Amino acid sequence: MIGYLNKPNRLFFVLNVLGFFLVFNTLSSMDNKFFLFGLERDFNNIVGIYKFGDLDKVKEHLENKIGLEKINIFLNEGKQTLLMIAASGGNYDVVKYLVENGADFKIKDIYGNAALQYAINCCPKKGYVEKKLAKFENYLFKYGDDYIETEIEKKRSDLQKEFEDQVSSYKEVIEFLLQRIHAQSDRDYLLNGDHWGLGAELD
Repeated sequence: MIGYLNKPNRLFFVLNVLGFFLVFNTLSSMDNKFFLFGLERDFNNIVGIYKFGDLDKVKEHLENKIGLEKINIFLNEGKQTLLMIAASGGNYDVVKYLVENGADFKIKDIYGNAALQYAINCCPKKGYVEKKLAKFENYLFKYGDDYIETEIEKKRSDLQKEFEDQVSSYKEVIEFLLQRIHAQSDRDYLLNGDHWGLGAELD
């Protein structure tokens, strides 16, 4: 094929081939740390599954769409991982499953946040009920005062339960990740020979 090309086109063809192999080799050497082609476009769907979905859906998606060997892959240029997404939703069952199957809770995004920070930052804070309630009131302004008061009290009760349930879920995630972090820290300390007076890491 190259023999039929003139010299400028032949050079262009060769440079394109070399460029392809250079990019391919570079991406192959990143050890699953760069986002997969297509995953970034599918990011919203991934968020829906790992942040809000049940464990069965997560298992099916991870095993069939991504692969367990790529459990720590970056999903976008912000370097977010599946574990970060699950932690941001307080999805305890998914967080536990991911960590037990090799998800690295020490990985940080481009802003320096690991999965634990995602759970802490996304956990509902004080004022959650009042903020949601204020938005709800705006939808009821066209009804009478008595109707508004009745609906607001009902909504307040629902929001309070929602708040307590969410906080409980996030608390489970935070405590689980903290336990793993402390266990890893203790293990690293025990394996480090310095505190034994050995001056070298033990195998």
